[in-house]
Amino acid sequence: MHQQITAPPQPADTIDALVVDGEVTAQLHQIDGTLRRLTAIGGRDVAQLATVRADGQPHDRDLGRYGEYRLIATRLDPSTTVITGLPLKDVHDTLWTVGLVLGGVSLIGLAVAGVAGAFLVRRALRPLDRMAATARRVAELPCTRVR
Repeated sequence: MHQQITAPPQPADTIDALVVDGEVTAQLHQIDGTLRRLTAIGGRDVAQLATVRADGQPHDRDLGRYGEYRLIATRLDPSTTVITGLPLKDVHDTLWTVGLVLGGVSLIGLAVAGVAGAFLVRRALRPLDRMAATARRVAELPCTRVR
């Protein structure tokens, strides 16, 4: 027998679950404010919720087609546990975005540093280039003209 879960409105994709004597009843808060009952596919996805320890610590679980969630469980009595979970998709998307931005900025910084370094080296070596050009002109003169 499935229990009824009553919970206040939550952000979209939040999962509420009730585990009573090992039987999991779970629901997903949808963007329009409605609730959708979650079902297990091959006995794996929603059944994962029963493995969350009720220790007050966050636990990450892959709930298959529902995605990865950070879950926290609270024991109401010896046979009943309440679980709430938030999706990690936004966290993963943010980390990818930050990584790509940092990578892009690093590449641009390396390119700017390379161009600036080449410019500074050429400028620092300009007197040597003038000296080498003078030495070439002197080397091209016939030996009789050089005193």
